[in-house]
Amino acid sequence: MSDGISGERFAGSACFVVGGSGLILEVQKTHKWRRDRDGRWRVGIGLIGGSIEPGESPIEALQREAHEEIGCPLHLLPARSTIELASGPHAWARRWTAGEPRPVFVWNTEGDWEDPEAKVVVYLGYPVGVPQPHDLPAIASFEIDLLHRLAYEELTVAAACEAGAELTQREAIPPQALLETTGTLSVFHSLCRTHQTFAEAIAAEIGAVLALHNEVSEG
Repeated sequence: MSDGISGERFAGSACFVVGGSGLILEVQKTHKWRRDRDGRWRVGIGLIGGSIEPGESPIEALQREAHEEIGCPLHLLPARSTIELASGPHAWARRWTAGEPRPVFVWNTEGDWEDPEAKVVVYLGYPVGVPQPHDLPAIASFEIDLLHRLAYEELTVAAACEAGAELTQREAIPPQALLETTGTLSVFHSLCRTHQTFAEAIAAEIGAVLALHNEVSEG
């Protein structure tokens, strides 16, 4: 097992950001939207986070992205364990000795980024302040069960909102656009299909942070 020591290369960092009754997600910037063969817009949603710039640590990059995307920093919490997903797909629980907070998930980019050996490190946390879309067209709040549905079925923006999702929009999002997961969220959904036990462990970690956040908010 890897130990999270020197030699690993991280290209990006992301966070399962909890808030309200679920996860706070980014709505992809409009230039990344695409039309399918039927002419319907497909709009990506994903976790808060992005690329690590030269000289940044994964956490520094994540906090910068959080400020840029939702206008507030994140309070990060250590995961009880770290799951790694590599090509194949192969998944395992790994040790982590590269400092706190311990991430909940690490995945190999498999050539999606410039460095085929680079990884994305994923944390747990909640916003310090009220998140609003800054350089994003919108942010979305999804309950975990509703988000899980996106791993197996297509939902329009309107259908997701009818099922309980909430949108905070800076730009209008077409109600009939189809939602699709991107980046780490898409990788997590792949884990749900191939390694259910590990996916359930990550979901339990998210649930624990959500419960803690709600307790702190109510206090």
